[in-house]
Amino acid sequence: MARKVPEGYTAEQWAAYQADPVGFCVTQLASHDSNVRFNAVDILRGCAGDAKKAIPALCELLGTENVATVRAQCAWALQDICERVDAPSAQQAVAPLAKALRDNDAEVRTLAANALGAIGGAAKDALPELKKALKDRNAEVRQAAEKALERIGQ
Repeated sequence: MARKVPEGYTAEQWAAYQADPVGFCVTQLASHDSNVRFNAVDILRGCAGDAKKAIPALCELLGTENVATVRAQCAWALQDICERVDAPSAQQAVAPLAKALRDNDAEVRTLAANALGAIGGAAKDALPELKKALKDRNAEVRQAAEKALERIGQ
């Protein structure tokens, strides 16, 4: 009995997703539809450490995305992925996450700080930006930066 293709997918897309969910989602990050990008990031977040190969694409999207909710989802996904992979793989996300600490959206800044904290000692290059975030106008950002500094060992 053939499995039913979910609404919104072609048979080919569903087969590609079934064969390689992470690879399929990485290709979906380039979609013109922000809802598709958001959903792809959300699926990658759920894949956690299995989505290691998505780190570069998520970092790129975090830096180029116009929609704040998608940027926030990228930071959250990077947290869930990077805390479950080896330090060199996680370290790829440090510079983009440090830059996201200057985002105009407080949720993005908070999630970026959380992600850097999840990376831990491998995120030492982000210390200057995290220390600046201790003076952020948003209390949640300040609190997340403080926790991140503790987790990094500062």
